[in-house]
Amino acid sequence: MLFTHPIAAFSSLDRIRVAAQCREAGCGVKLYRINKVAKRSGEVLKHRDVLAGSDREAVQRARESEDCPVCDVLRDGKPIGSII
Repeated sequence: MLFTHPIAAFSSLDRIRVAAQCREAGCGVKLYRINKVAKRSGEVLKHRDVLAGSDREAVQRARESEDCPVCDVLRDGKPIGSII
């Protein structure tokens, strides 16, 4: 499965569909949400969805983001990591 657009170009519903199709096709990526927050587990100021191959990769991508001084990383709505 080849995508010619970044995941950010898709609507939220389409991102979920892409992740489900990818899982079924065996491409090994999952959909993660990175929430920029004022403080750990606080109010969400901004969010973005990313595809990553593992929890570790998703947290690493959040850590490397310039827009993420304090962020929570979620998979299937459950927190898997925080950047503080």
